[in-house]
Amino acid sequence: MSTRKKKTAMGVSKFDVLLTKLGTGRWNVLYFFVAGFWYLWLPGEYFGGAYMAPELAYTCLPPENSSVISISKDSCSYFVNDTDENGNETQMEYACTEWDYDNSVFTSTLTAEFDLVCGQAYLKATYQSALVFATMFTSTFSGYLADRFGRKNVVVVTQILFSVTSISISLANNFSTVLALRFITGAFFLPTTYVLAMEVCEIKNRAIVGIFTGLPWAIGTMIWGGLGYLVREWRYLRLTATLPPLLLFPCLYLIDESPRWLILRGDDTRALKVLRKASRWNNVELPPDNELKKIFLDIRLEQAQNNIQKKPRRQIKGCDWRKMPLLKLFRTPKVRLITILLSIMMFMVALSYTGVSLSGNIYGDDPFVYMVILGVTQVPSYTITAPLIKWLGRRYPIIGCFILGGVSMITLGFIPADISWLVLTLAMIGMFSVSSAWMMMAVYLTELFPTEVRMQGMGTTTLFCQIAGTIAPYIALYLGPLIPWVPSLIYGICCFIAAGAAIPLRETKGLPLLETVDDLECQAISQDIPDEDEETTKFQE
Repeated sequence: MSTRKKKTAMGVSKFDVLLTKLGTGRWNVLYFFVAGFWYLWLPGEYFGGAYMAPELAYTCLPPENSSVISISKDSCSYFVNDTDENGNETQMEYACTEWDYDNSVFTSTLTAEFDLVCGQAYLKATYQSALVFATMFTSTFSGYLADRFGRKNVVVVTQILFSVTSISISLANNFSTVLALRFITGAFFLPTTYVLAMEVCEIKNRAIVGIFTGLPWAIGTMIWGGLGYLVREWRYLRLTATLPPLLLFPCLYLIDESPRWLILRGDDTRALKVLRKASRWNNVELPPDNELKKIFLDIRLEQAQNNIQKKPRRQIKGCDWRKMPLLKLFRTPKVRLITILLSIMMFMVALSYTGVSLSGNIYGDDPFVYMVILGVTQVPSYTITAPLIKWLGRRYPIIGCFILGGVSMITLGFIPADISWLVLTLAMIGMFSVSSAWMMMAVYLTELFPTEVRMQGMGTTTLFCQIAGTIAPYIALYLGPLIPWVPSLIYGICCFIAAGAAIPLRETKGLPLLETVDDLECQAISQDIPDEDEETTKFQE
């Protein structure tokens, strides 16, 4: 091993040694709780269209005192006797402007209140897509903000703004305002809370914590199904689902900034304060301040040396192009390959997951039961994947889950719809596989990207995830009813593409988080899986 590589490995491992000495106690658990409670209530936003803008049976209501002959089959127009300009009697077709809605399932919905039918029917899918569409513009930029101003600052600001805009939707009196507020809410639908929790987790527990921090999403999906059943008025349903996250604000006051981020920013005073607080909360002892500062300096010196060793290739108006936030993700061949492959995988997994989640009109009959089953299916997928990636690593389990999901979804496309039990079973196997892969990828993403560009990488790959989430409602809600087998075929193909994209990526099981892009150049893209306990012992020594 070269001298440069030895220094890099030593600098990278020092913070993980500190986390190992800190252990997992009250200080870490607070971060895990904040992330878990946040994800517990997000399904209500993500799957809001299922109960707030559902498909409803409706009948055209022609104007009174009109000589209506008939109403069109789709109830979007009606015919009346009229006379043309020559005085001859004829039948004239007029577009419906009022409808009678079937409120036997839902008391009040956006569909009925704002007449989202006929020519306005596409707005139901638009309501579902508006939330994720917003992140196409904010995910990458928010990653830069988190890297520039800190994880905690972004978490606090986005939590406040998310709550304000989400609650405001319940008070909107026109659909344009609803869409605008939902778009703004989606701008704060960010993964920063999860990343912060992972950055304070010791290496041996990172996989388990990464999985179980996301487990509340599955529980929240079941809760959303229950709330939809109990509260059938869309305004009250929104308030019921959006008010509980306000309970997080006291916890946001107690959490600290990521010490890893503070060290790389050179803020030793705050980093020491955070680590001392962590040691008190966890009832452990850390080295003296002078030793900790030396560790901080070693990490920063290594980063500075790596940056100096490579001169800028091109200047853009006096700026080093390699220091520009987005271009850092394409600076070297290895980080470029990771960025491209993970973007492909995130697009495919998000399209499959969101599509299956919204396909209750194809794979199920009862919208409340279907949503609860979705949540129940994801609970074992998350709990099983935690020990799975701890024992077998990240890459191969992810590939296996994608293959299983691809087989089940493509098979589903050839099953007759009248065999409802088999259709639902295959759909849930697909959901189990895709949700398992997605949860493992959440851990994999944080471990593949170095700290220097982790938030930028998360933001960029999330951008492709949200593009897929924007497209999925139109596949599930529009294409599905027309050609029922096509969505299943699309989801299956997506799974196989994602499996292929995962093959070139390196394994990260038991390895410390890399700090800089240049550290990544010292690592192989693909390598044998190390033993996690042996690696942890080696770091401690």
